[in-house]
Amino acid sequence: MLHITKEKIDLVLQKIKDVMKPEAIGFISLKEGKVEFFDKKTGRYFYLYEPNEFVNILHKNGYVVEKQAVRQPRTHHTLSQSWLTFFVRVNKKI
Repeated sequence: MLHITKEKIDLVLQKIKDVMKPEAIGFISLKEGKVEFFDKKTGRYFYLYEPNEFVNILHKNGYVVEKQAVRQPRTHHTLSQSWLTFFVRVNKKI
C-alpha cells in the first residue's frame, strides 16, 4: 500500500477484498504523514496517510478495522518515521 498512488488505492483495496476469504483477517502497514514523495535513493514513490484518513478509506471500500496502532520511530532505518498498522476484515454487510 505504501507505493500505491492515492488515485489507485480504492481500486487496489477492492481487488484485495474480491479475493479475501469470508473470515480472513488482512494486515496493512503504511507510513504516517500528510505528504507524498519520491525517494531518489530507492527510486520509489511513497504515499503517506493520517490514521483517520486511512480508516475512512478502508470503511468506504467495505472493510472493518479490527485493530489499529501507530508504531513510533526507533533507531532502525525503516522506523525513522511512524508507521500505521491495521488488522482488517471484509464487512459482510456491504
